[in-house]
Amino acid sequence: MDNAVSSRRGPRFSLAAQLFTAVGTVVAALAVVGLVSVTTLHSVVDDNADLLEAKTGMSESIASLTDALWEARATEYHLNGASDSKIPSLVEDLQKSQSQFEEEFTTFVADYEATFGEEVFGLDLINATWEGYKAAVLSVWVPTDGVEPASDATITGYDITITSLIEEFNYAIDTRIDARTADSAASADSVTWLVTGLLIAGIAVGVTVGWWTTRRITRAAAIVKRSLEAMATGDLTLEATVTSKDEMGEMAESLTKAQGALRETMAEVIDSAQTVAA
Repeated sequence: MDNAVSSRRGPRFSLAAQLFTAVGTVVAALAVVGLVSVTTLHSVVDDNADLLEAKTGMSESIASLTDALWEARATEYHLNGASDSKIPSLVEDLQKSQSQFEEEFTTFVADYEATFGEEVFGLDLINATWEGYKAAVLSVWVPTDGVEPASDATITGYDITITSLIEEFNYAIDTRIDARTADSAASADSVTWLVTGLLIAGIAVGVTVGWWTTRRITRAAAIVKRSLEAMATGDLTLEATVTSKDEMGEMAESLTKAQGALRETMAEVIDSAQTVAA
């Protein structure tokens, strides 16, 4: 009996605590997976919203830039058919539309750099092309000593080049938006695998803890059962050697004590019977 008592020294780990540990492990794993899933969902939603906002903003900026260019072209077209009396005011309108294009272009460059964190590709080229285009157009309508008016072919060449560069801006924007979309999707896939791994690991740990707890309980119950069956047949020597620090261990210890007490009682009865017989 002393061995049974000494083998159970230490903190008590009740059956309820063992079951709670098994269930709690699964619940904790699911909670972690849920938290990661919610955080990931918010992150993906935020990324998609940022991408949509960036695409919308850049599309609006390009549209404004294109409108300003067409306004300058329209004014130039009106100049070609205008009477001499209207030319000065139309030239003033042309210069205003050209200034408007430059303002829109400055806004576009700032938006592009803020959105993608890099300078507009070909910035120096379009600036040089625009300055050449503006000077060529004005040379026709604002005569300057020593400056020959630009030919229609020269102005058309500048116009075509500027249009092509703006189309390149559209392509660059779409390319970078697509790249960021792909990065966002790849990040979401990575987190999905992480969540799946955490879920599998949590379930595996929960199942392992549950199996270990169940095995401890069933083994202890089987040992106590064998000892009780032996007692039923009159064998008081088969002790329930359960050393777990829980209710099953306490039950086995009590049973061992009861067996010892019964053996002592039986011994006393036998001694008394022998004395009477003598």
